[in-house]
Amino acid sequence: MLPESRLRSLYSDFRELRLLNIDGYEANIRQWKEWLIKEFWSDLTIVSTTDLLLELSNAQYGAPKSIDVVLDDMVKEGTLIPMSAYRKRNQSIVLSIMKWTINKTVMDLSWKSRANETARYLKPTKYVNMAWLKKNDEVIHDLLKTNIYESGNPSTINVFTKSHFYKASGINTVTKDWESYEIVLDSLCDSNQIVVSSEDIVKVISPLSYAGTNSQSREISEEDVCVANINEYIFTAESEIKSAESVVELTTKRLSNAISSGLSQEIKRTLLRLKKRSERNLEQGYTSLESLKKLQDEISKASQNVVMVNIMSQASTALKAINSQLLSEDSISNIIDEFQENTEKQDRIHDLLVGETVSDDDALEGELAQLEKELSKEDTKKDPKETVDQKLSKSSKETESTEDLAKKLASLRVSEHVPSDSSENNVETAKKEEVPHKQLA
Repeated sequence: MLPESRLRSLYSDFRELRLLNIDGYEANIRQWKEWLIKEFWSDLTIVSTTDLLLELSNAQYGAPKSIDVVLDDMVKEGTLIPMSAYRKRNQSIVLSIMKWTINKTVMDLSWKSRANETARYLKPTKYVNMAWLKKNDEVIHDLLKTNIYESGNPSTINVFTKSHFYKASGINTVTKDWESYEIVLDSLCDSNQIVVSSEDIVKVISPLSYAGTNSQSREISEEDVCVANINEYIFTAESEIKSAESVVELTTKRLSNAISSGLSQEIKRTLLRLKKRSERNLEQGYTSLESLKKLQDEISKASQNVVMVNIMSQASTALKAINSQLLSEDSISNIIDEFQENTEKQDRIHDLLVGETVSDDDALEGELAQLEKELSKEDTKKDPKETVDQKLSKSSKETESTEDLAKKLASLRVSEHVPSDSSENNVETAKKEEVPHKQLA
């Protein structure tokens, strides 16, 4: 809802604020646009201004005095598109749902929705609500994906009459009337998802074909018209079967109730006749459906065969074009022979050039082997000497270790008195006893 605190300003003639208070002017336009798009027109594909002033009237402030300014701004930014301009959009370019090319002679800054200065000042105009199309773009795509692309039918038979496509696609669940449905069809055409012919035939373009991985034709042929009619007959037959099943179920239930409640024989006979008639209608419906389904399958197979033949023909043409760029088999054989001959000749020249180097390499290898033997002998002679040196080094380390131990022992004191001579003699005796051990080592 519009904020109560701003109703007075919003419903006033605030056109003069454009010069006096530009911030207030823009705030009013912004407030109106947000409310109209998100609330008032949120579920409308087509907006009509014929009775808009009456619909927007407020009990306290009456009709808005300058809603035309809001409409003009929405047209300027592309949120609303006058129906006349929408019908003149440039269809020669594939456009996305919100990137329209509008005839600039109509869609320009001179567009005015105000007709006069009376109480009913708005022009009675219809606008396409682009905000609704943008909001429901994903919803419509999901409907097509579920009901058409993933329906299990081959893409070659996804051709419908307009009325059949309206129900089969599920678009009837999001649009309020036929005119809104046609706007949705136009947007799907512009986004290259369908093709609509002047005979009111809708041909769905496979997503694979749109991606360039399928050769599905975007032209509607006489065969497509035939397939569309068969598809509609099948859809009608299935609807009639559902209706007949409901009648059979209802008459069976009523007959059971009549028997259990003890109604007259005449009523029972009448209900039984109705039950049998509905069963015959159901049987006839299934027979018709079977025939139509069989015909549909045959057409589908034939269409797929045509597609396969076209693909094979294109592949054959491409292969022929590639092969035409190659030489004959004899020419290719001669090229290979010449290449092999030149390769062998090059190998012979290489052998001649590197022959002397090879013999020099053999001599060098012999000298290196001799030097390695001599160095090996010298290493063997040095090993014993290194062993003696290692032993002397080890003995020297042991001697130093013993002397260190003797010094530590001499520094020890058994008591506070000076050690006696006998202790010193014992240390000297220990040293003398260690000497023979060193010599033995």
